[in-house]
This record gives sequence, C-alpha cells and structure tokens, in this order.
Amino acid sequence: PIKMKLTLVITALVCALGFADVAEPACNGIRVRREIRSLSYGERQKYFHAIKRLNSGTRPNRYDYYTNMHLAWASRSHGDARFLPWHRMFIREFEKDLQRQDPSIVLPYWDWARDAANPTASDILSARLYGSNGSPGDRCVRDGVFAGWRVWYPTPHCLQRNYDRGNSISPWWGYRGLTDVINTSANYDTFRRRVEGPHGSVHVSIGGDFAPMHSPNE
Repeated sequence: PIKMKLTLVITALVCALGFADVAEPACNGIRVRREIRSLSYGERQKYFHAIKRLNSGTRPNRYDYYTNMHLAWASRSHGDARFLPWHRMFIREFEKDLQRQDPSIVLPYWDWARDAANPTASDILSARLYGSNGSPGDRCVRDGVFAGWRVWYPTPHCLQRNYDRGNSISPWWGYRGLTDVINTSANYDTFRRRVEGPHGSVHVSIGGDFAPMHSPNE
C-alpha cells in the first residue's frame, strides 16, 4: 500500500435471524501496519525470520501455498472489482500465518511511491534488505536477506529478478500522479482500474518472479 488517505466503505446486508444471541468477539487491540523502513532492526529481523520459517520444511510448504493461491485465482482477482478486496484478504491471511510464528509481528508495507523517481537506488532493493538485481545468466538473487531463496511454483527454482532496463528500473508513478488518481476518480470502479496499472508497473519493471502471477514468490 502507498501513503494516501482513502476510505473504502463496503456495506453488507446480513440476515440477523437466529443470530441475535451470538456475542461479538472482543477486540484485543489495534495493530498498525508501518512502512518497512520505519521498523527497527530487531522488528525487521523478527519479520524476516517468520517468513523464512514459513518457507521451511517439506515442499510445497506454507509459503508456497500463497504463491499457488495467487496463481489459481489470478483471473478472478485481477482486472475487475475484486482486485482490491481479494488482495486485502490475501495479505491478511498471510499476516495471520506470520503471527502464528511470532504474535508480535504486524505485516509492514512498502511505500514504493517514495522510490518512484529512481527505483534502482531504493534501499528496499539493496543488499541491506531484499537484495538487488538478479545475477547475469540465471537471474538469481544473490544478496540481501533472501539471498539463495528457493521457490516452488510454477516449478522449483531460485528467486529471480530481471530489471526492465537491464541494470536499472524504469521510473514509477509518484505521489502527485497517484494523488490525482484518488482525487479525480468518481467511483470505485474508476479508481480500481486507474490504480491497478501503476501497481502492475512496479511488478513488471522489477521483473523476474515479481512480474508474472507467481509474484508472491517475492
């Protein structure tokens, strides 16, 4: 997600007959998702460790489950009104699996618009965090927290990255353009269509595993 003030209200009509005596579960606190660069070193390490635990054990493992789900639902979760709510559900389920590894974890996000002018220089795509471009030849990511990361779908392979300009990444939509999308979209469907494109450009320009529908490998 990007830093923008957007309120999406989805109203559902629910038949309450027969459920009047069912108590609502108590809220156990509010968790705030933060930009990953705002986390402390210790918080990031806990997060990375939990992800690595999901990607351990007999294949396909729990991490592979999310890549397979995204592949299986690709045509029903992109290109129409389901795009935003489906992915909201998807990342919440992933967050719950991380919390089963460590209850203190709250899924962070990447404010990619912050890096829009020069994505190649982003500290997200550096050896300090997620690693840089894939190596020449096999395109495997060999630096960063997930160096040597192995993935299962669509076939077992190393995590790959292949920048669209060879050694660099094309610029993305920045805050000004995205704010304009919000302010000038008259309804949900218009907003959804206009935001899905900038979102997709991040996937495609980083390339490798991040470009096709098995992008959760990243």
